[in-house]
Amino acid sequence: MQLSCFFQGNNNLSLESICAKCCASRRYAFLLYLRLHKNPDLLEESCGSVCEADLLALIKRSSSNSIYQSIIRAIIDVVDESSITDAVFRELLIALQRNDAQGICMALCHKRLSYPQLERLCDLQISHECFYELVCRCYTDPVKGVSSFISSINRFLEGKYWEDYPNMFMELESLTPSCVEKNDLRLKMQSILCNEFPIRPSFALYNGELFVVSRGNSQ
Repeated sequence: MQLSCFFQGNNNLSLESICAKCCASRRYAFLLYLRLHKNPDLLEESCGSVCEADLLALIKRSSSNSIYQSIIRAIIDVVDESSITDAVFRELLIALQRNDAQGICMALCHKRLSYPQLERLCDLQISHECFYELVCRCYTDPVKGVSSFISSINRFLEGKYWEDYPNMFMELESLTPSCVEKNDLRLKMQSILCNEFPIRPSFALYNGELFVVSRGNSQ
């Protein structure tokens, strides 16, 4: 099969079909890999869901084959959030230990993952993007109260990317909070971090008042 005729007559193949074909044929997977190498955005408009079994099979094949690693990254980048089931997420966490951890992690954190999944990605501390996503969602999501928002800030400050907090707060400035209280807390925490507190703090809310707890030095 020539690269020039790859996908010829099948430009509207669903993402699920592409995934299934990769599982069924190593040759197809290799040709897709070559096309992705030439055009990383090849699947950009092929958004949709993927069968859990096929996605799990691809992830497992990626453990010993770099071709499938590239395909997984491309598919995760465009697949619907509904395809990132708990089983798929667990396998991806294993894959992160051996594959393109940074790339897969960034593709995942831009999905509408569940909060437990997003928090687990933060715990891995592979990318600051996970922390940004968690903080921003807790800031804008009306389901999440002020305590959840403060907890997401503390999680960020506990991580290795904590010194990037100025950029994180700049990100929040461009968003609409789900309540006035979150905006007030953002301004107070930003002021403390930028002007008053020389070391890494932790925040707590008690009777509506924001308290600061020192973590010692920032090393």
